[in-house]
Amino acid sequence: FVNVGGVRSSPSATLIAFSADERDDPPGLLMTHVYVIGADGTGLTQLTPDGQTCWYHDWSPDGTKFALTCTPGGVHVMNADGSGLTQLLPSENSANGPVWSPDGESIAYGAGCGDVWVVAATGGTATNLTNDCGIYAHLDWNPMPNATAGGAGR
Repeated sequence: FVNVGGVRSSPSATLIAFSADERDDPPGLLMTHVYVIGADGTGLTQLTPDGQTCWYHDWSPDGTKFALTCTPGGVHVMNADGSGLTQLLPSENSANGPVWSPDGESIAYGAGCGDVWVVAATGGTATNLTNDCGIYAHLDWNPMPNATAGGAGR
């Protein structure tokens, strides 16, 4: 591996997912793939297909799926064993950082000029939540629905 990032434990804490850059054919082409490995260090498995770069992965709350960014194509969902890689939206190569809602029903992600979008975990029409070309990074869902971004509920 050239670079490793995005290390995340599964909800059950039995698996660790990460993305890694590696050299691919033709020589010199850098591809990024998502891998899992057992928390005990066994069973390293590449989940994403050769020939497609994928990163920015997030476990579903029940640990059965990932939301991830792939190029081409933007936000995708796949099963935790790497099967069933499915594009959720029409090609959005600028989409990144997808994160699951706590109930597993929705996925938020950044796209375009830096807006935050949300789409059903099964796909469909995405909704722009910010619509102001901000720079939003490291998205996460607030588990307290009445709390403000500053923290305290109102």
